Amino acid sequence: MRPVGADASHSDCILVVGVSRPKLAVVFLTVMLISLFLTFHVLYDSAVYNIQAAQAVHERHRLSLAASASAAAYTASNANHLPVFVKPVASSNQLSHPMVFPSSRVHFPKTSRRLPQALIIGVRKCGTRALLEMLYLHPRIQKAGGEVHFFDRDENYLRGLEWYRKKMPHSFRGQITIEKSPSYFVSPEVPERVRAMNASIKLLLIVREPVTRAISDYTQLRSHAATAILPLAESNAPGSGYGAKMPPTAGASLYAKLQSAHGPYDNALGSGAGAKETKLRTASGAKRRAAPGAATTMSTPTTTPSAAQLAAKSFEELAIFPNGTVNEAYRPLSISMYHVHLHRWLEVFPREQLLNHWEELLETTPIRSDEEWTNAKDYSDLPGPGALRLLSYFLPGGKLHNTNLVQMNRRMREWYGDIYRLPGLMGKTDVVFTYNPKDFEVTYRNEGLWPIRIGLETFTYYRKVVRPDVFGGIGGLVSEQGKSWAEFRNKVNPVLMKVQNVRQNLPQIDQISKEFIEKLETLRDPATHTLNADFHEQLKSWAFEAISFVALNTRMGLLSDQPDANAARFAEHMTDFFNYSFKYDVQPSVWPYYKTPEFKKFLKTYDHITEITTNYIEAAIERFKHEEQPDNKCVLQQLLAINKQVAVVMAMDMLMAGIDTTSSAFVTILYHLACNPEKQSQLHRELQRTLPSPDDALTLENTKNLPYLRACIKEGLRITSITPGNFRITTKDLVLSGYRVPRGTGILMGVLELSNSDEYFASSAQFVPERCLKSDINVETKVCPEARNRNPFVYLPFGFGPRTCIGKRIAELEIETLLARLLRRYKVSWLAETPLQYESTIILSPRGDIRFKFEPHSD
Repeated sequence: MRPVGADASHSDCILVVGVSRPKLAVVFLTVMLISLFLTFHVLYDSAVYNIQAAQAVHERHRLSLAASASAAAYTASNANHLPVFVKPVASSNQLSHPMVFPSSRVHFPKTSRRLPQALIIGVRKCGTRALLEMLYLHPRIQKAGGEVHFFDRDENYLRGLEWYRKKMPHSFRGQITIEKSPSYFVSPEVPERVRAMNASIKLLLIVREPVTRAISDYTQLRSHAATAILPLAESNAPGSGYGAKMPPTAGASLYAKLQSAHGPYDNALGSGAGAKETKLRTASGAKRRAAPGAATTMSTPTTTPSAAQLAAKSFEELAIFPNGTVNEAYRPLSISMYHVHLHRWLEVFPREQLLNHWEELLETTPIRSDEEWTNAKDYSDLPGPGALRLLSYFLPGGKLHNTNLVQMNRRMREWYGDIYRLPGLMGKTDVVFTYNPKDFEVTYRNEGLWPIRIGLETFTYYRKVVRPDVFGGIGGLVSEQGKSWAEFRNKVNPVLMKVQNVRQNLPQIDQISKEFIEKLETLRDPATHTLNADFHEQLKSWAFEAISFVALNTRMGLLSDQPDANAARFAEHMTDFFNYSFKYDVQPSVWPYYKTPEFKKFLKTYDHITEITTNYIEAAIERFKHEEQPDNKCVLQQLLAINKQVAVVMAMDMLMAGIDTTSSAFVTILYHLACNPEKQSQLHRELQRTLPSPDDALTLENTKNLPYLRACIKEGLRITSITPGNFRITTKDLVLSGYRVPRGTGILMGVLELSNSDEYFASSAQFVPERCLKSDINVETKVCPEARNRNPFVYLPFGFGPRTCIGKRIAELEIETLLARLLRRYKVSWLAETPLQYESTIILSPRGDIRFKFEPHSD
């Protein structure tokens, strides 16, 4: 609406327009108010900072004047005991006015040192220093004084996280601390170590055209080599500024420093035999420096010819071999191969967590443009709740409040279908849940040599950050990823996946099973054939006794009247571990940002487990020293032969993973056999043929004749697996159920639901061991091909591929042995009025009324 008439004015027009668009006016007013508020806030912070700085400098100036007036009272040693911001200066003339600000920011009482919330990880010679200085101009940014090299240098990393924190500047609450060390980008061990400190840290990467960067790197390395030569060549020239002031040994010292900081310059510049020559020169130089008077009589060190030759080489001579091929081992070129180093970081951190100014370099694999990808639906079209709605589900009164993992999966599938996405919370990645076996196959077939699976991040944090002194930077198979996982797995695979290594423990495992049966008999009521004790807890003692013998070569005595005191403590800590781990590793948690008192209790639990395990290993080592060594070494001896850290980590992992899982699986299998007496009778007849007498020994030979026993175990785990699904992080862009799923996304494959579906297993609710047989056993026990698995990727109780459960063979041996002993002696019945119930932590564990009846067989 526009005003008309002779009296109309521009101001009237403006007024009418403003009134006619009230919503737009509100928006403009809101923007103006926010802008004014932010401007005032910045000015206020700046003013407060300047006033506090001026007061601090004024106080420093006053103290320096007082120090000058009473110089005798203040010696240099006394001054060193004063706080940094009140130390007297050398001369009062250095601060002639109280408003002159110091070159570095002042430490105020309300500040504190904090671990960095962001890291500039590289790349060298790409402007990392300029980037840091530009960021530092912002009042909310604090920077570390220099390159700390905490994550890439073992001597620094082993000093612990507290040492690293003390290297950070003081900052106010709300400010962001940034540290820069360009070598982080190219150091293989750094990504895992950074994630262990803070899984949600922001990573800044700056790059430039790779060849230009390599030439710049070469120029700097060459200048360093020339700098190492110059003082030595001119040391006797009178009046030559730099050389005249430098002692004859300074050049060698500088050269050694450069070598320690950047690696041997012979290798850096591409010299073939440089490493060997460097060691000889360094050793001879050290001998001369150690000799009295060597500093005054030494002639030009032997480093000069080699350094001069290297400094004279051109970039082309170093980067290209005489035959025309590229020297990829040449350091400036290897650093410029961004995709190699970036691949390691993207295996550990999601892409959105890494900020890069040259975005196209982040693609380490070709962008998919095939027909399947282009025709697939976009990732954002995947059904599923948003972050706020997901949180509301778990709050008191929410649809999923107090539900376990299995119940949650079933309800989500009812609401959203066979594929849906849950958004990542608290720094965790998105997770796509799928119930399509074709998706399972696609995921497994594209996982590569180094499959990525979310581990227990608290494991990594404890082992690599809290206790690197014990574990030496090793996270273990549960939490390691990428190349570090593969290297560790390759070391322990020959020990734990070799059938002969595991089954050599059969006599001892059989003896432990016999002792369990004897204890069960003392707890059994002869009249009712029931136990006057918790059967599941008794099974945990058996599992602990068995796995501790395999892992530690030690008997705990848990099945006797005098158990090891530490073993009982360890069992209690293991129960706490599973409860804590579900809370902090599975559920959303703030622990990466803030260590709550309860999380600190969790770390104490880790401490107790570590202490007990280490003590057992130390005792075993001493025992091995005094025992005659057998031809076949036990598992612990073979692990110790690799190194002690590997032995500690694997022993602890076996103990932590081999108690609740094995005992829970055994209860499940026994429950299904107890509820299906005809199948139990068939199994008993097989056991009678193998063990004519219940007291006959189980041997490597006769245990080969137990196909129905193994079929019963497989069928029990099909109906109720230990976990509801298998998990992977995608390493490539995939198409799952018609949707594009980008690399770095979590995939949970719901095997438990599909294993109980008639679509994939005929009569899936029935316990039919015959479906797991490879061939007929006899006339009464024949295979059931129509009931077999209709897709090989549906039933994978121990996982698939390179990350198959490494304890598979141990668990199978223990369960087979005890099940054979128990069902050879007893007929087992289920007494509870309701089916077996489960609780879900990081595994499915039986709970509630667990009552069996054990009737002795007449034979």
